[in-house]
Order: sequence, then structure tokens, then C-alpha cells
Amino acid sequence: MEVAVVYQYAAVGADWERLRLRVRRNPMPVLADDERFAAMSMTLRRLSAELGLTTCTAKTAGTDGVAGITGLQGLLPNDPGYLTSDTWFQSTERWCG
Repeated sequence: MEVAVVYQYAAVGADWERLRLRVRRNPMPVLADDERFAAMSMTLRRLSAELGLTTCTAKTAGTDGVAGITGLQGLLPNDPGYLTSDTWFQSTERWCG
């Protein structure tokens, strides 16, 4: 597994999760946030596939699931909760041995 890909996934995953929560909690949609979220989702979907992470599909995604990005419960793979801090970088280091 490429260490740089894991670190990129950690960085994009944390930013994606923060933006995802902000978009959900904002009563007034912001076009710039929506566009950034779409672009980050494409990157995160690619990285998830490259790392071979198990994610949900359009058919198996629940209400919080995002096909190709999250697991069935709507959380990022191997993450028991929402990523909101930089300390997640440390947990990804064990993926690289």
C-alpha cells in the first residue's frame, strides 16, 4: 500500500467529513460548499477504490451512506465515528505497517 495514498485519504477524508457535517447542518444551501463537496467526493471515491476499502453501493447505501465512500452505516470505512480532528492521521499510520 502506498503511504502517500493513505495520508492523502486521511487528509481528504477529514476535510470531506467536516464539510459533509457543515452542509447537513446549514439550513441555507451554499453553492460553493456543494461544488467543493462534489469535487472532494470524487477524490475520496477514487482514493477509497485505490486503497481497496469496503464501501456501500448505490443499492446498499442507507440514508447516511454515500456510494463508493462510506460504509453501510454512513461512516468512513474503519472509522467508528465522524472524523473531526487531525489525530486521525496517526490512526492511518498503522495501515502502512
